[in-house]
Amino acid sequence: MSNRQRQDEIDTQRKRFAALGITYELWSAATIRNKLRPHPGIVATYCTPAEHWIQVICGGTSPPFQTVSEQGKQTATVVDTALITLLGQLTERLSSQTEHELEHMRIAWREGRKSEAAAWLTALKNDTVYWQGLSHTMQAKVLCFEASLVLDHPGGVKQARALVEEAYALDPADPQVRLRVLIAYRDTGSEAALTLLQGQEDVESRNLHAAILLEMGHAAESFAALDFATTPLALPSQGLTPSAETFRVRALAHLVTKQVAQAYLDIQKALALEPHWERIRYAAAVIQYCSAVVPVALPDHLLPWPEPVDWAMLKRDDASLRSLREAAQVFRELANMPERESEDRQILATWYLACLLNDPDRQDDALTYCRTILQAEPMHYRAIAWIVVRNLDVDLTPSIDALTHLIQGNKAHVLHILALVGCCFVSHQTQQAIELLQETRALFTEPEAEALWTFWYAQALAVSRRLACLASGGV
Repeated sequence: MSNRQRQDEIDTQRKRFAALGITYELWSAATIRNKLRPHPGIVATYCTPAEHWIQVICGGTSPPFQTVSEQGKQTATVVDTALITLLGQLTERLSSQTEHELEHMRIAWREGRKSEAAAWLTALKNDTVYWQGLSHTMQAKVLCFEASLVLDHPGGVKQARALVEEAYALDPADPQVRLRVLIAYRDTGSEAALTLLQGQEDVESRNLHAAILLEMGHAAESFAALDFATTPLALPSQGLTPSAETFRVRALAHLVTKQVAQAYLDIQKALALEPHWERIRYAAAVIQYCSAVVPVALPDHLLPWPEPVDWAMLKRDDASLRSLREAAQVFRELANMPERESEDRQILATWYLACLLNDPDRQDDALTYCRTILQAEPMHYRAIAWIVVRNLDVDLTPSIDALTHLIQGNKAHVLHILALVGCCFVSHQTQQAIELLQETRALFTEPEAEALWTFWYAQALAVSRRLACLASGGV
């Protein structure tokens, strides 16, 4: 068969399997050998003569004695083969059990039960006998799962990269492209990540591609990457079926283009597939929150946390208030999960606070929650922003003291500085706000940060001049 005939036959088979929703993948002899190498039991069962193919594919074994009779050699070979088969079957059984447990831990991680997943991982790797009994392929899968867990931790990028390389050494057949993309995204940015994704056309890779594009602000390109989700069934030509993550990313793309109704429809599809996944519940709550805001007041980018909204930009109908209250419940549940990181908890608490403050019937609850937040975390700049804009009756003295100390110790970032500027406005210390902005001007280096500095400095100057005019008897 010529190379052209062979390629035509491969294309024919790929289309035939795609029509059935199955991805056709051509394996070379080297790939088959790599996949069989950790499984001598399978080789012994299906390849004859077993001892020959075990040695060729899995590697040879040293005989137990060097000086034995021919009869003894034959007996030893039979016994060795039987032992290899038994060990292979044991490895397969251990790996199969671990595969089942690993899938449960992936679910636990997606649902936000990260400490449960971490505890399982630690116990598995600490049991050296069990660990060594796993196949190399299974060990590689566990290491990659560990890399996913540590990626967002301080110093996690370096540790995750080392784990992926260790996994690749155990199982070269699986390069773990998506995990390498996430590492590159955390380490060097979106452009490097997108480069690694080139040529990857499976559903999860396209979901990741679309998510990165959306983070970059390219909503149209994000929609294009998810074009396979525009039909209710998999496209026969592509063999791709939308997943819960597909609909989540598409819902967020609709949200940043202010198509809130379509965002709601897509996130409902995601919830129907995976109702307990933390990121899907979070996205659904964000969309419900935004559905209670007039579209013109919505930003054209993803919201890391809700910035204060003017009362005039809020909807008051029953459906909007119901959505707002449902979102509040989800944000509160997510914030109260016991293993929640401090930064994530602050963000979720801000979403919950925003829901309360935007609800005309829950203003007392909102005020109480504000005070509770600042009592626990006086430098909670997100809550301070809402307190300042809404002019809430909350004592900001502890926050002013804590933020001042943080800034004097050169440990503050620009949002801490702006929070203190806001506190100065509320306490009518406009001159202190001007001086603070002048002293910290060098920290506002990013383009967006520079724009914020300019805005607040202009506000401070305007307020200062107005107060001076009033003090002198002017209008």
